[in-house]
Amino acid sequence: MSASVWQWPALDLQGQSAPRKLEAGLSVWGKVHGAASDFRWIAHSPGLEPQARRLELELLLGSEDAPERATFWRALGASYCAVSSYPSRAMDAARRSGFLEKQLLEWTPSQNAPAALGALLLLPQVARFTDEIWWSRSDDPGWTQPGFALTLKPGDVPSLAVNEDALARIVETGCAALRDAVEESALAAFYSSLLAQRRPAILSGLVRPLPPEALAALLLPLPRKLADRLSMAGWVVSQRVDPESFTRLWDALLCDGVPASLRTAAESEVTDPGRESARAVLSGAPPRSGRPSAPSSSPSSGTPEALDRLLEFVADEERRWLKPEELAGGRPLRFIDDQAAGLEYCLEQVRNEAASLDGGGDAGNWQRDHLRVKADLVRAAALALAPATVERLGLPETRRVPALLFCTQLDPRNWDELAARLGDTVLDKALRQSLSCQPDLFGGLLRGWLAKWRQRTPSSRLTRLLDQL
Repeated sequence: MSASVWQWPALDLQGQSAPRKLEAGLSVWGKVHGAASDFRWIAHSPGLEPQARRLELELLLGSEDAPERATFWRALGASYCAVSSYPSRAMDAARRSGFLEKQLLEWTPSQNAPAALGALLLLPQVARFTDEIWWSRSDDPGWTQPGFALTLKPGDVPSLAVNEDALARIVETGCAALRDAVEESALAAFYSSLLAQRRPAILSGLVRPLPPEALAALLLPLPRKLADRLSMAGWVVSQRVDPESFTRLWDALLCDGVPASLRTAAESEVTDPGRESARAVLSGAPPRSGRPSAPSSSPSSGTPEALDRLLEFVADEERRWLKPEELAGGRPLRFIDDQAAGLEYCLEQVRNEAASLDGGGDAGNWQRDHLRVKADLVRAAALALAPATVERLGLPETRRVPALLFCTQLDPRNWDELAARLGDTVLDKALRQSLSCQPDLFGGLLRGWLAKWRQRTPSSRLTRLLDQL
């Protein structure tokens, strides 16, 4: 792989250096051989105390009565769990067997390390562990005590060095495994669901569980902010799956056949960003722009800086406003009609974020209100950058965002062309909407720009329309 692994969006270091190593603690959940107790925490590294935190409730996969060897990745907020499941060889005191056993490496990132880094290193590691770490002590008399668990030695879980060459090999292995196991169309539908934040996104039709490197590689083309919070279930290990509890814990499911209770979630419309993400990971090469979700008109065209800044604004859930000078970045704006698909994608992302909000409540209403404004900012930016998009995206729908707000940053040589592209009808609507916005925060900016335009070309369409207002 010629490109650096850090060029993958999910591995964005955000200006910081990569940690030198990853430290994680190990816990084991299952049935103790010969014991009368139910499922319990069998062993854990010093200081973890998974039983006190009821960590098992954050890793539920349904009835867990169809054990398979598979891997899972669970985001827990401040920490992450790389989980390996396998059929247990234990037989309880009632001589029942066929249980599922789990081992998990829990990692709390340092230095703002990306979640995908942990997935790439920890999933292959946890998949190699076996019950040998505790089986030889299955006759320990402590098992008769409630809450007893073996405390592992600190050296039982070695730290993992962060080495770029080793990471590149893991990525290559994972991408190659995906090429062997998954059709592009299925993977594109899966990424389309993930990017639209439909839960759970389902990748079905697999013959067997993916190797751990492939499960980790699925994160790579996703924007880091999304990849950092995703939880992926690598297989169906249950005969019964409650959709409500499953979707509360897991964002994605990989499987052979979709469980009946989740079939409605499997329906997904394939989008261009989904296809771009699928092609990136199947090719094993990071997207050139670092933004696989922003469509490009041709393989050789990069993403214009203005579109890059708009994408950053859309992706940042904390940002609610984009100033005209922020979009321009200190330079006059130019038309980027060949990037219309990227502009449409920006609006789609804001709409998806609004659709994902829980209904009801003042907080939800407040968020939706801000997202309506954010969507209108995208419409206004698209009007300035690719005027023809107004046919599909429309003018701003609220009275808080002037339709011509970002047009004030256009190169003066494009002003008359803007009028020609919009036509009298649309330009008239855009003018009236822009000059009637309340509160009138940008009235001075707009009127000053219109005066300069009118002075530059006194006989323009703009002059005629302004005279009619």
